[in-house]
Amino acid sequence: MSINSAHNRLKRAERDLVIRWEATQQHWRDENARQFAEERLEPLLERARAAHEALVHLEAILTGLRHDCE
Repeated sequence: MSINSAHNRLKRAERDLVIRWEATQQHWRDENARQFAEERLEPLLERARAAHEALVHLEAILTGLRHDCE
């Protein structure tokens, strides 16, 4: 799997998670929902964003390496 492919899959998964969470919030609006979002969902989305940044950085490094090897 290429880095670009992994990055796109991660973006799709993050988007799908957010869409499903928004749909869930239409029915689940109590303190437990708020706590779940704060303790589970938000940290997960932060990690996904960090992974996005890492994949972009790694792709830049690999592109530089490929250029240097040519």
